[in-house]
Amino acid sequence: MKWYRSNEPELWAEPEPVFRDDRLREMVDDLSPDSRWMIERVFFGGASVTEASREVAMSFDQGQRALNRGLEVLRENLQEED
Repeated sequence: MKWYRSNEPELWAEPEPVFRDDRLREMVDDLSPDSRWMIERVFFGGASVTEASREVAMSFDQGQRALNRGLEVLRENLQEED
């Protein structure tokens, strides 16, 4: 994505909105509760994996696995949409 305007005015128009964020929110909501918690806390809540795991009485390893499972599901779903 260019951070400057092209010399061609027809390229200045804003692109049609892509609702990928809304779709991503739906995908996160559809995850298992453990995976959803970890993704929301780590990526949207600013917590570390250790902090997010402790908050729900999981070990670090359990939290990391839940996070990885959730990310894998999201990755697969996003690739299917593209």
